[in-house]
Amino acid sequence: MTLIYEDGVVQAHVKADGACVGHVVITPKTPAKYMSELPDNVVVQLWYCASFAATAVFEGLGAHGTNILCYEGESLEIHVLARVPEDGLGLRWDAQRKDPSEIAPLASTIKEAMWYVGKEVETRPAPAPTSTPAKSPPKPKGPDHRVLHLRRRP
Repeated sequence: MTLIYEDGVVQAHVKADGACVGHVVITPKTPAKYMSELPDNVVVQLWYCASFAATAVFEGLGAHGTNILCYEGESLEIHVLARVPEDGLGLRWDAQRKDPSEIAPLASTIKEAMWYVGKEVETRPAPAPTSTPAKSPPKPKGPDHRVLHLRRRP
């Protein structure tokens, strides 16, 4: 793998044997199997880096789109895949037809859980720390809604 980005808490590499041209892997410097094991500032930086990597792949390589995938288990990795028509990547699924009467209650439940989307948050993230903190920073009062949804596992 070739290092393309590094800061105090994350690294990004282009994978030589990736699933496609421009397959980028972002990992935390602190070893973790699950995102929930990391402090919030590291999780935010992981996704911030993944977002910029997706933009770089899209614009720099002329991709038609990107997929961002999170792998947890053996080690935590965020993968950014460049997508082009007929790329052969098997990230498709069969649509499940639902009766319209089933969709309304599902949509309502999801909408209620997304009450914080669109709330005003800091537009520029804080700079990444120069080193991984020995202990987690003090928790904000109430949940940090920027990363709350990331802790949910199916």
